[in-house]
Amino acid sequence: MKPKAATITTVSLLLALSALCVGGRQYVDAQQEAARRRAADSKTPASTPHVQAHEVIPEKVTRPASGNNRDWLAKQLRNALSTQDEAARTRALLELVSHFTEEDWLPALTAVEQMGIGKGYPGWAFILAAWTEASPVKALDWAIGTKTSWTAGLQTWMARDPDAAMAYITSRKDDEWNTAMALRRSAIEALENDLPRLGRLLAEIHQERAGAEAINVGSLKFEKHTTEALKEWVATLDPGVKPQGFGMVMKTRQGFEGKSAWCREFPELAEPYQGSLYATWAKEDPAAATAALEKMEPGKTREAVVGGLIGGLHDKNDFAGVFELTRRYPEGITHGYLNDLINDALMEHPELAIAEIPRLEREDTQVWQYRMTLNRWLEKDPTAAKKWLEENEIPYQIRKELEGKLTRPLDGKGK
Repeated sequence: MKPKAATITTVSLLLALSALCVGGRQYVDAQQEAARRRAADSKTPASTPHVQAHEVIPEKVTRPASGNNRDWLAKQLRNALSTQDEAARTRALLELVSHFTEEDWLPALTAVEQMGIGKGYPGWAFILAAWTEASPVKALDWAIGTKTSWTAGLQTWMARDPDAAMAYITSRKDDEWNTAMALRRSAIEALENDLPRLGRLLAEIHQERAGAEAINVGSLKFEKHTTEALKEWVATLDPGVKPQGFGMVMKTRQGFEGKSAWCREFPELAEPYQGSLYATWAKEDPAAATAALEKMEPGKTREAVVGGLIGGLHDKNDFAGVFELTRRYPEGITHGYLNDLINDALMEHPELAIAEIPRLEREDTQVWQYRMTLNRWLEKDPTAAKKWLEENEIPYQIRKELEGKLTRPLDGKGK
């Protein structure tokens, strides 16, 4: 396919990627409109041929029948790229590449580099994108093989023929991991607004190491899709990629309310996200996070949320809130988990930790925790600790161990 024959959408993408499209397009439109107005005012035919909106009038290029094509190519490129007017430069480049044969693309890239236009810059990027338009497989094979930036070319191909581009990407089995991952990530991001194809691509690559990482790091926004459309998309995904599809949408939901609402749509898929979501929410707005928890039915999802909230409150050093949650929602609070929480609390909050010790299932663990907690409390605040001991029962052996500390007189600071 000749680049000149490409659709205007593809050409616009190609030009945008080479930083030539917007200014050139606006200039051409303005000049053509001005010419039409002048012709109408003077009631004489316009000197510029009539064109449809968004068409480009190219300068005619005549390829020599014989001679040194590379010299001719270099001269034509130099003339086109030295044109100061963006629109004229765009027209000249489009006209020139429309005459290229397969043998012209690499010499053209070399010629542009020799003019001081490096890889990836406007002009050079235009030639590579145009080559991808004409011969995508050859262009991308060359770009990938020479470790040259291929993103613009792939995006051009994905916009014009996504199925062929997807087949090309997934057929490349011997690429280095970084290359394979980047190709797949670019394809994922290019298909953001084509949910059916995106789902097919995920199903094909999710079991690959590079594919799984591409799914994980792909940056999508899904701004053009309603929540209902995204729900339907995730629901119809191949079972093997439903978790990944759910997670991709999850990253785009705004705020804790938005993320928790998305989790409620797919509770069986949301469980791995609930803990970290509610842990963060608890740090920033524990009242709102707890209110969301209170609306949940008992089950695995609620247990995961409770665990997340406990983690967030733990990080805030709010052990009163931590232990309150363990009492209100005891499901999933094991003996070992509660014991760990008591251990974490006793250094700074022995008065809170000691109230939870009777809830431990094993007597030997209770004895150990009374010993550790009371010794710490007597060091931190002996007055409060002794008052508590006067009012509460503890294992006899612990009271005997503490007799010396309990009979020691208090100094003026309460120690």
